[in-house]
Amino acid sequence: FVVGGVAFCTAMLAPSALKIDFRRDWNRLGLLRSLPVRPWEMVLGQIGIPVLLTWVFQAVVLMIAIIVLQPTWTAALLWLGMLSALAIVIFALENSLFLWIPRAPHQQRGIGMLLQTKLMFIAKTTGLLLAFVFLSVWSTFCQARLPPTLSGPLLIAAPVIASWSLALAAIWMTAKSWQRTVA
Repeated sequence: FVVGGVAFCTAMLAPSALKIDFRRDWNRLGLLRSLPVRPWEMVLGQIGIPVLLTWVFQAVVLMIAIIVLQPTWTAALLWLGMLSALAIVIFALENSLFLWIPRAPHQQRGIGMLLQTKLMFIAKTTGLLLAFVFLSVWSTFCQARLPPTLSGPLLIAAPVIASWSLALAAIWMTAKSWQRTVA
């Protein structure tokens, strides 16, 4: 429940609470475009602070849960690795969407904004549900088909690698979105 709550807060609440990224710099996008900075550097610079703040939140909550619940070290590594990648994915995708459809802070009304918000909510919910299904299938496979010496490391490695691959893909997509707005 703790991990699910942290994932929910990361995916649904953190982006609207921490708008310290491209969305806050709407009035300065022209100035940002004029800087001699590569797109991936701009993306990392813009999402770095909200991701770091989310990581601190995740770490504090998970450390308290680890102290109280005392899970195995594999479970703790798995959740820390995946949740930290989730923060990058969420902030990168939110910013990528903003760069594709930029809007001023006062343009928060209308059917377009409502549809965009609902679609993002559905996409995030679907992503979290798919991650849960993937983890369930993967853990069942590891326990049923692999020897114990391999199942533990692979149970952690594959989901963490998949999560960080998604994070890198989200950063790449946001950098492409930034290039598109620059061109």
